[in-house]
Amino acid sequence: MSNIVDKALELSAIGIYLHAISIALVIAGSTLAFILEILYHVRKDVHYHNLAYIFMKFVAIAFAFGAASGTIVEFGLVQVWSGFLLIVGTYGLLPFYIELLAFMIEAGLIAVLVYGWRKFKSRYIHLILIGLIAFGSNLSGALIMVVNSWMNVPWGIGDLANKVYPWIPIYGPDTINENLFYEIKRLIADSSSPLTQVLSSEVLNDLVGKYGPLLEDPWVVFQSKYAWVSIAHQLIATILTGGSWYAFMLIFRYARGEKELFRPFIDIMLFLSVLLAIQGVIGHDMGVQVIEYQPTKFAMIAGLRESGPDPVAGLTTFGDPNYIFPGFDYFIKISMSVSSHYLFGVDSREIALNDVYKALEYLPLVFNLYTLKITLAVSAGLVALLFMYIWVRPMKYIENKRLLMVLTGYFMVSLTVVSALGWAVRELGRKPWTIYGLFYPEELISLVELNPVIIILIIGGLVTSLSIMVIVLYLHLWRRSTWT
Repeated sequence: MSNIVDKALELSAIGIYLHAISIALVIAGSTLAFILEILYHVRKDVHYHNLAYIFMKFVAIAFAFGAASGTIVEFGLVQVWSGFLLIVGTYGLLPFYIELLAFMIEAGLIAVLVYGWRKFKSRYIHLILIGLIAFGSNLSGALIMVVNSWMNVPWGIGDLANKVYPWIPIYGPDTINENLFYEIKRLIADSSSPLTQVLSSEVLNDLVGKYGPLLEDPWVVFQSKYAWVSIAHQLIATILTGGSWYAFMLIFRYARGEKELFRPFIDIMLFLSVLLAIQGVIGHDMGVQVIEYQPTKFAMIAGLRESGPDPVAGLTTFGDPNYIFPGFDYFIKISMSVSSHYLFGVDSREIALNDVYKALEYLPLVFNLYTLKITLAVSAGLVALLFMYIWVRPMKYIENKRLLMVLTGYFMVSLTVVSALGWAVRELGRKPWTIYGLFYPEELISLVELNPVIIILIIGGLVTSLSIMVIVLYLHLWRRSTWT
């Protein structure tokens, strides 16, 4: 079983990262195109309008490929992790449904823009359409993050997890049917099989008839503060990452002789630099949420095998650099000290201790990844400060194309790596659970052997589609095709 789970986790990670390229191009591209279109109206410079046109072509292409790769990723949720359907049909029901509506509206507006770019008489039509597309793409990303945030902090389960793991806080109101939840977990434990192997439609109907539905309030996922901070943090990270790709494209073309691109380029870099500063503030809020709602994750990030201070986190969160944060020694001690009771035929104390030790195994990896992430983020911030200065005194740097390319290239690479590391820390930090404190990966996986042929087929398909997308983007970038 562990071999299947490990392969499935690796496969899912590859699929998500490859799909994220399209997502970043769409969200960042539509957002930057909207800003360029605003600047076009303010400065009356047609070059901004032309760039918005180019960026929206990229968005349309990336959206088409993203829809295909996103379908593969969604199939991964319901096929490789088929037990996740229990979540999709309860806590994920409204976020995913609204996200699909936003996705369809976004697709329709992109089609209208592609068809009518040259046909619209009013220049404000472009601004409105691009703004709506940017809003739709960000909304779609936000709703997906609502579900992912629930997997990190399962809001609406009250003290359910706290009854087994005494270090876990109360997660909002109690909207979950505990009797049905425990019965489902008991079936999994008794059979030693994943959820989909024991929860047939007939069994589920019998359980629901006996205990009632699993979730009482489908809107509860939107009440989590953790979710809203996560949305802001992730959307900004996506715009920064994808935006840096667009910025490098502009400076590359500027270095090849398109001098009219310098001013739009430096304006975009100013926007990204300010956004990076805002991300620092949002990142602090994200850290506060992790400290409060994911204690084991913070212990991994801070490298706290034993309880102790984290000067930066202590100072910024509690105003005390010597504040003592709980480490894994505390989680072990408190797990052993509470009164035990039996769940699914197993001592709750044993469950808690086993899971503490499982999480502890991830500490070295998460700590090192997070340290590297913060180091690169700080260095990117220094580059951002330099670009702010360049925006104020552009004439001093306008001819230094090599320096601008090096700075932009480093900014792009560092932000891309920071985003990749940030997502890895986010996902690894909630291990050993797929849903923090509730379900394990082996409980939600499908019992299908992922042999090398299947893995190569899936990864090969994703890589091939991504390669085709890159080629198409290249052709549109250098061949200057037009929409009629």
